[in-house]
Amino acid sequence: MSEALDAAAVRARDRADDRRLMVLSISGMGFVFALAASTQSVLVLGISTPWVGGGEAEQAAALVLRAVVNVVTVVFAIVVATALRIQERGSAGRAALVLVVAVSTALARVGMQLGLGFFPASNTAAVLTEVSTGLVVAVLVLAAGLALVDNRRRLRETERARARQALRATEALESLQREELRVRREVAEGIHGSVQNLFVVMAAELADIASRVPEPEARRLGEVARRLDTLREEELRTLSSVLYPVDIERGAIPAIRALVSRLPASIGVELDIADDVRAAESSASGPLPVERRVLLVRVLEEGISNALRHGGATRLRLQLRAAGDPGDGGIRVALDDDGVGLGEGDGAASGLARLREQLDLYGGSLELGPSPLGGARLAATVPA
Repeated sequence: MSEALDAAAVRARDRADDRRLMVLSISGMGFVFALAASTQSVLVLGISTPWVGGGEAEQAAALVLRAVVNVVTVVFAIVVATALRIQERGSAGRAALVLVVAVSTALARVGMQLGLGFFPASNTAAVLTEVSTGLVVAVLVLAAGLALVDNRRRLRETERARARQALRATEALESLQREELRVRREVAEGIHGSVQNLFVVMAAELADIASRVPEPEARRLGEVARRLDTLREEELRTLSSVLYPVDIERGAIPAIRALVSRLPASIGVELDIADDVRAAESSASGPLPVERRVLLVRVLEEGISNALRHGGATRLRLQLRAAGDPGDGGIRVALDDDGVGLGEGDGAASGLARLREQLDLYGGSLELGPSPLGGARLAATVPA
């Protein structure tokens, strides 16, 4: 029901847009013809109005009078064309209605000219000339207006087709990312659960075996057990968080805090989160969809990795600001570092290419440039 109402509203808006363009085109071209015809008749051809006179003042009055008649004729054509809605008809209907409007307009113009005494009704040549002139001009103006409306419709349909194509591409990307996230989450939960539990059991068995063998072998088994425990605590947890960021279900801010918390203590981190981002994250409709939160965290992971590995940074500053309308959940991030900056053919830029493509499909952006801290700045926008 809602989709039907939306489609009806779009059609009504399109009809109003076409009607407005038709009126504007007839008005613009019609008034130009009206003033040009009046000027040509009085000043160029010297056609006079018998009851006005032939002096300069009378000539100016005749020019104004003819211009008024022509302008009223244009208004008449606009009213009739709008009432008949010729821009909404098919080809055959248009042709018939254009002829009806053109004939009506030409006859109305000649009728006003006869009523004002521009020439006597007995002057058949003048009547036929004015009727044919008005008819031709009206047909040309109406045809041009319809051509503009048709061109506008084609452009509108082209834009909508592009928008539908972009929407389908975005939906396909989101579907793929949701499936990827589902697999990532299952794998991460498997690592966090069964694989880590297996490591715990193995360490316990090694400890039990170590208690039953001589000291040199026991010491070696104990060392292996400690290595397994370290592998479980550090490597497996890190791998799990890489597959599916920690706290991502709670929102972008908790996930980013969890990411920053894994950095070594020797790296100074300044986290600046704007109040509008906090408000959007805490609202019911504000947080980004989970696949976009993951994309945001992936961008920051790549940026932090580049800053530490390629830039040799010791200080990071991460700023989060709202993107788009306040409260809609979009986030703009800027990651600055104090490293060596960007060099020629820096591999950091190429590593961000896939992330940039994904952001582009969402209507977001990603830029890499110099930082006020002296190193590189990675700025990204993830719209809601």
